[in-house]
Amino acid sequence: MGAAALAMGMLLALPGCGQRDADAPGPAESAGRALDNAVESAGDKVAREVRESKQAADAAARKVSDGAEQAGRNVTDAAELARTRVTDAAATARQNVHDSAEAAGAKLEDAADDASKGLSKATVEVGKSVERAGEKIQDSAGK
Repeated sequence: MGAAALAMGMLLALPGCGQRDADAPGPAESAGRALDNAVESAGDKVAREVRESKQAADAAARKVSDGAEQAGRNVTDAAELARTRVTDAAATARQNVHDSAEAAGAKLEDAADDASKGLSKATVEVGKSVERAGEKIQDSAGK
């Protein structure tokens, strides 16, 4: 846009040119040089803006990529933590079941021992009762 305004200004100035120095460039040559300079300047500006835009896009892409990598690491870490917690909970549950089974087994053994002692005592008492009854029967028979 600036180059177009410069070119227009030069074209408007051309008719006003009068006598010129023989070694000095003519109006057309001056206008051509000015136009070349304006185009070169505009090209440099566009190239710089394109380069800056590409750098900004590259930086944004790196940020997105870094964010995606971090998110992937976070998911992996969370999955590993969950796996560890589930494994630990399963081990604790197995241990609790084992401990409960051992406690129940011990209680059953104690109950069986108590029952056996009670049965032995009852057998002794029944034996004594049978013996007394036998003695009474003998005493009654002998009279």
